[in-house]
Amino acid sequence: MYKIAICDDDKNYREKIEKVIETEGILPKSEIRFYEYESGKELLKNADILHDLVFMDMRMPGLDGNKSVLKLREYNRAAILVFCSGYFEPTSDSINIGQPFRYIMKDLHDRSLKREIPAILSKVKLHCGDSSVTVTSAGRVIRIYTEDILYICLAKRGCSIYVARQGEIDEMHCKESLGDLYERLAGRGFEYAHNSYIVNLAKVEGLEKNVALLQMGIQLNVSRSRKGQFADALIMFLWGKERHGMIVRDFLICLLQMYLLEDLEKNMLPYRRENFWGKFLIYFVVALIMLGINHLESSIFNMVMIPVTYMIVSMVVFRGNIWKKLVIVCCYYVLAIIPEFLFATLTNAYGVTGASEGFGTEIEKTLALLLMSTMTFLFIKCINQVTRKRDYLTIENKTFTVLLMLPTATIIILGCVFYSNISFEGMNRVMVPVGASLLLLTNIFIFSVFDRFVEKSEEVKKMARLYQKSRAEIANLQYMNKVNEDNRAFLHDINKFICTVAGLMEEGENQEVKEIMEHLGVRIQSLQKGVYCEHPILNSILCERKFLAESKNISYKITLGNDLRLDFLEELDMISIVGNLLDNALEAAEKTKDGRYVECRMYMGNEEHFLVMEFCNGYVVPLLKDKDRYISTKRDADSHGIGLHTVGKLVKKYAGIMRVEVGEQEFSVKLIFTIK
Repeated sequence: MYKIAICDDDKNYREKIEKVIETEGILPKSEIRFYEYESGKELLKNADILHDLVFMDMRMPGLDGNKSVLKLREYNRAAILVFCSGYFEPTSDSINIGQPFRYIMKDLHDRSLKREIPAILSKVKLHCGDSSVTVTSAGRVIRIYTEDILYICLAKRGCSIYVARQGEIDEMHCKESLGDLYERLAGRGFEYAHNSYIVNLAKVEGLEKNVALLQMGIQLNVSRSRKGQFADALIMFLWGKERHGMIVRDFLICLLQMYLLEDLEKNMLPYRRENFWGKFLIYFVVALIMLGINHLESSIFNMVMIPVTYMIVSMVVFRGNIWKKLVIVCCYYVLAIIPEFLFATLTNAYGVTGASEGFGTEIEKTLALLLMSTMTFLFIKCINQVTRKRDYLTIENKTFTVLLMLPTATIIILGCVFYSNISFEGMNRVMVPVGASLLLLTNIFIFSVFDRFVEKSEEVKKMARLYQKSRAEIANLQYMNKVNEDNRAFLHDINKFICTVAGLMEEGENQEVKEIMEHLGVRIQSLQKGVYCEHPILNSILCERKFLAESKNISYKITLGNDLRLDFLEELDMISIVGNLLDNALEAAEKTKDGRYVECRMYMGNEEHFLVMEFCNGYVVPLLKDKDRYISTKRDADSHGIGLHTVGKLVKKYAGIMRVEVGEQEFSVKLIFTIK
C-alpha cells in the first residue's frame, strides 16, 4: 500500500494531484491511499502514519511548509518530499533538512504538475518496495532504506541500526529483535558476521582475517563460527545473478566493439586471417582482456590499454601498412568515445572509460551502453559507405540511405526509453534490456545482409567485366584467325598471279597486267582494312563492333591517331568505357532510318598530354534526362542509363572529363584524360 499525503489548504489543488496520480497509472489504484491535510499542523498530528510520499504546500495558514518540513523529518526521514508553491520559496534549512525530490510550481494549466508526477511516482515505486524496511522507534513507525544501512547490532530492549546519510553515521534504536530484522531482510544482502550483529554486504569493502572492512572506515570483528558462512554469503553477493548478468553484458559489449573495429578496417585493409572461427577466437580472447581492463576502473590505464588492444587485433587480423592501421585504430577510438562524451555532457552519468557509477540502476547503464554502441555502429556504416572503394550502383546507395532510418530510429527509441520515467522493476527489468539488445542485433543483421548483397553485386559486376574481356579476346582471336586464313588464301593465289603476270608480260599484254595489279592492290587493302591499332584489346573491341555494325547496315568509321597512350588505363576499365559507349551508339543508330552511322575518334592532344576519345551517332528517339543523367530508351527499365553512368564513374576514377552533347540529330560523348 502506497501512502500519499497531500498537505495543501486548497481543496481543488489536492483533488488535482489525486486525479493526475490516478491518471498516470504508474501506481495501481488499488494500492494507493490518499491522506488530505489542510495544514502542516494537521499533518504532524498524524505522525503515527508513515507516509511514503508527501506533497507540501509552502504557504499555508498557521504552520507553513518550511516549518512543517523540519518537524516532519524528525519522525519520517524516508518519505519522498515534494514542494508545491506558486511564489513562496523554501528556505535553506527546509532544503538541507527536508531534502525535497521535486519543486512543483503552481500554474493555471498545471503544466509543472503533469510534467513532474511521472518521475515522482517512479521514485516512489522504486524506493518504497523491497528497498526499505519499517521499524518502531520511540513510539513511531519509521521507514529506513536498506541501501543506507551499514549494519544492525543487538542493543537493550531491541536493536541499534547504523545508517549512513550525507557522509555521517546515525544510530537509530528500534524495538524489533535482531532475528526478526534478519528474517525481514532475507534475500536483500544482509548476513550475520557475529551473533550480535548483521552486516549489509553491499557496504563491505574487504575481509581481512577476522575483520570485515565496511564503508565509512568501520571495522567489525567476524566470529570464528560465522566466518565461513559470512565469507560464502559475501562471495555469492558479489558474484550473484545480477553480477553475472553485468559481466555477460560487458563482455558482449566488448565483443561488439571488436566486430565494429573489423567492420571499419575490412574496407581499407586486406585480411591476414580469412577463417571465421579463427577471427572469432581472437575476438573472444581480446573481449575477455578488455573486460578485465574495463573492470579495473582506472581511467588512465583504460584510455591507454584499450587503443593498444585495438592495435594488436589489427596487426593479427589484417595485413598492410602499420601507420595506416594506427590511423584507423585512432579514428575508431574517437568514434567510440564521441557517444560517451555526449552522455557525459547530457547526463553526467558516464565517464570516458566506463568506470563511472553514475547510473541509477544497471538497467540504465545497459541502455546507455547499447545506445552508445548503436551510435558508433551508425558512424562506422556511414564512413564505410563514403570511403568504400567499390563502384556502387545508384540503387545500392538509395538502399543504404533507406536503411539508415533503422539505426536512427533505434537511437531515438533507446534515447526515449533512457530519458523516460519508466520503471525498471518487474517484467521491465528483463524486457527493456532484451528489447534494446534485439534492436541493436536487428541493425547488425540487416546491414550484414546488405553488405553481403553488395559483395555479391560486386562479384557479378566483376564477372561481367571479365566476361567482356574474355569476349573481346575471343573476338580478337576469331579476327586474327580470319586474317590468317585470308593471308593463306592470298599467298596461295599469289603464285597464280605471278605466273599469269609473267606470261602476259612476255606476250606484251600490258593492259591486262595493269588490271591484275590493281586487283592485287585491292586485295592487299582489304587485308589491312580491319587492323585499327596494335593494342590487341582495343583492336578486338573495335573489330567486334565493326562486324555488328555491318550486320545491321550501320556506317562504322574509326579514326585513331598515331602513338596513342593507353597504358594508364586498366584493361577492364578500357573495355567498359569503349564497349559501353560503342554499344550505346550502335543501339541508338539502329533506331534511325537515314542517319545510321557510328563514328569513333581517338587522338593525343596538347603535345601528347591528353588522350581524347570522341563517340558520335545519329538518333531520332527523344532523349529523357533525370538531373545530370540521361535515361535510356531500352525496354529493360532497371538498366536505364547505367552504361553511361558507369562510364562517368570510371572517367572520374582517372580524374578525366566527360562531356555529353545532344544536337538535333546527333548524340556525342567526348572524354578527355590527363596523362601524367
